[in-house]
Order: sequence, then structure tokens, then C-alpha cells
Amino acid sequence: MRLAADANPNILELLFSPPDCIKLMTPYMEKLIDNRDLFISKKIRFTYAGYAFNQLKRIKGHRAYLLSPR
Repeated sequence: MRLAADANPNILELLFSPPDCIKLMTPYMEKLIDNRDLFISKKIRFTYAGYAFNQLKRIKGHRAYLLSPR
């Protein structure tokens, strides 16, 4: 709940997964999915942008290593 409330991209992705991708649906998870719209806020813009920026940084680091390993 805390990660979803903090707009964690990985957790929000799980809440918006298609029903055929969910293998086990507990009553607790069903309640979360029923109320998933409550987790959408303006904060998502910043958490997703930060996530994307960090992924790009990692890609650049891996690329630099592959082009000139130490």
C-alpha cells in the first residue's frame, strides 16, 4: 500500500495489469484493483520521469562499459 500511495511505477503497473495476467486474486488484491484509480495523482509524473531517467543512466553506463571494458 505504501509503495502504491508513493506512486511507485512497478506497483502501479501491477494494479493496472489486464485480468488475464493475474494468476491469484485474493480479496485484498481485488479491493486494491477495484480502487486503483485512487492511486492516480500528479505525483506519478515525477516518479515515472525519475524511473525513466534512472533507466537511461543505467543503459548509458552499460553501453560505456561494453564499448571500453576495464
